[in-house]
Order: sequence, then structure tokens, then C-alpha cells
Amino acid sequence: MNQGSVIEHVLEAERLRAAAVVARDIAALRAVAHDELVYVHATGARHDKAEWLSHVECGPRFTQVDFEVQQALALGTAVLLHGELRLQLRRHGESVAVSAQSWASALWWCDASGQWQLRLFQSTRPAA
Repeated sequence: MNQGSVIEHVLEAERLRAAAVVARDIAALRAVAHDELVYVHATGARHDKAEWLSHVECGPRFTQVDFEVQQALALGTAVLLHGELRLQLRRHGESVAVSAQSWASALWWCDASGQWQLRLFQSTRPAA
């Protein structure tokens, strides 16, 4: 696979991951998340794979996840994505969705079987 098609493949995996977060499709997220996933939220909260899956399942209800990738870099068995993350979510007990925006970087890793998995995700609130 050439670099362009590798990046397109990973961008599609990222779109599917975002849709699975909105759908709370934990089985799909479990399959796409690397066992050693490190997920750091813009709030500073850090989750491993199990904690992240629990957060998606039982935490705020995400109604929109849009990761607008502005840079993508293929690095052999890894692809680094960076861009703007826009979320809409409802916290427990709240009927009105709130919007959040941050800068995000994601590292996708290809294992020996050719499966791409999310290995690292980090978001940071923009400077005021």
C-alpha cells in the first residue's frame, strides 16, 4: 500500500471510530483500540483502554464527534493525525448539549496482521 492509500485507510478508520463513539458501539471501539491505548482528554483526564471504553459507555453522551484532520503523516507502521476536534455532548442529567473544541493528535498503529488500531489520542484546549 502506498502512503496515500495508507493515510486514506486510517482516515476512514478514524471516521468509523468517531461514529462508534456517537453510537456507543463498545464492541467496535474495543476492536479498534490498541490494548495499550493512552487517551488524554482536553480536560487533562487520562484513560487506558478499559477506562476509555467505560467513559464512552457510561460518561457524557456524545452526539457529535468531528475530527477535522489537517495533517496526516505515514511513518511505516504508524500514522500520525493532527487537527481540530469538535464535540457536542450531554452530561448526565442535562438535556442541552454543549459544544467543545480542541486540538487533537492521534497515533494509529498497524500490527503484524495488518490491522490498524488507535494507540494514542491526545487533545488540548486552544489557548485563550
